[in-house]
Amino acid sequence: MDGMFLFTKQTDRVKRLCVWLMRIGYCRGFGIQSPSAYAFVRYVINEHYPYYAYNELKNENSNLSLRNRKLGELYFRLSNYAQTDSWISFHPVTNAYEQYIARGCNKTCVQLLQSTETFSTESISDTTVVHLSLTDNYSAFYQQIIGRLGERNILIIEGIKRNAATRRFWKQVMENERTGVCFDLYYCGIVFFDRARHKQNYIINF
Repeated sequence: MDGMFLFTKQTDRVKRLCVWLMRIGYCRGFGIQSPSAYAFVRYVINEHYPYYAYNELKNENSNLSLRNRKLGELYFRLSNYAQTDSWISFHPVTNAYEQYIARGCNKTCVQLLQSTETFSTESISDTTVVHLSLTDNYSAFYQQIIGRLGERNILIIEGIKRNAATRRFWKQVMENERTGVCFDLYYCGIVFFDRARHKQNYIINF
């Protein structure tokens, strides 16, 4: 069992290195003309400040894969950036994300959804962050929420490059008329809905 775990970790590390090398020209916001987009990439997506909470969360979630830990730390920074009262996660890959999000902003209430049966879009406020993992009935959930998302909301879509279907879905999201600025981090996509900003998709080496 330990051998399989180590093999999985090594495989994940090799894949991450390959993705990083393919996107080496998109490091730390190089080439981004928009000041707000550059600041978001530089100080949120690729912020390297060693938050003390990272070590605590790593110790509390020692079995997380390198990829999920990296995403958890990203969600920590996004939570700290958004300072929202409400964060909705549909089919999160791991419940450990809830700890990262809550530690990033103490006032954020995290709602984990495994089904849409009891979910009401009325729970989406003007500042809610919605996190959608591309598993199960993700397309239906997206269609359910997209009409409620406005200029202060953030949508995170995890697994955008997992297969051909998720790639097509991500393309549809980018092309949606409500979508503004997007950030493609390979492992996830981040969508803003402020239409006052020029519609743009940034590929980021995360």
